[in-house]
Amino acid sequence: METRNYIIIPVLLLLASCASYNFNKEDIEGTYVQQEYKGVELKFDKNTFVLKDVYTQEHLPPYDCCDTITLGDWTIDDRGLLVLSSPEEMNGFFVNMNVLEESKTTKDSIYFIIHNPIERFYKNTDRSVKDISYQLALTTNKSTFDSKIALKTFNSNRIAIPKPEGLKISQFEIVIYVDCKISLKNLETREVYTLPYQLKDLSANVFKINIPQLDFNYLSYRRLNKDYIKIISKNKLLWDGNEYLKR
Repeated sequence: METRNYIIIPVLLLLASCASYNFNKEDIEGTYVQQEYKGVELKFDKNTFVLKDVYTQEHLPPYDCCDTITLGDWTIDDRGLLVLSSPEEMNGFFVNMNVLEESKTTKDSIYFIIHNPIERFYKNTDRSVKDISYQLALTTNKSTFDSKIALKTFNSNRIAIPKPEGLKISQFEIVIYVDCKISLKNLETREVYTLPYQLKDLSANVFKINIPQLDFNYLSYRRLNKDYIKIISKNKLLWDGNEYLKR
């Protein structure tokens, strides 16, 4: 009789273990609320998810952004775990910039005029104190000049730099620095980098730059790459040590 008990118990445990994986997407769809912090909600639609912090501060000024902490695609793997990933374009902190080159008659300076959604927000709200600044990485025929400029940080999106005689710029990049005190519910990065831009006209000395991706969402979204969530039941999930119950 003892031998039979040793055989039956492992089989029952195996069946129970397999049963815990028997979930499909329809079982998971819906909204789950984090139990430790009730303001955080995790919502699953057919193929996409969104994690939001919907809590509103009552006695403090509202944040400039953003309720959405992260979003992306989700699936269930063959182990019965939820797998969450952010959109591919959000995987890193490199952004494209669109550049319009112009030439001013006065060639004694180089001008960089930087536009992006955050700068537009500051202008529309008449915000005098900004939470982002810029650093220029220039590639020219004068390496000493390049090194000198690389050490400077500019708090304005309109930058004028005295141009040494004979200077020729072939390429430039921009680093965007974010102040830790920026009014966001979640700050994911304090540095964003543009991809290098190769000049088309080496005589140009005015560069009108647009960085459309650089908005508050881009700074605040949490990047996920196959993040796993354990399914406890159809109504209960476990993610990063926090329980989420279906509403």
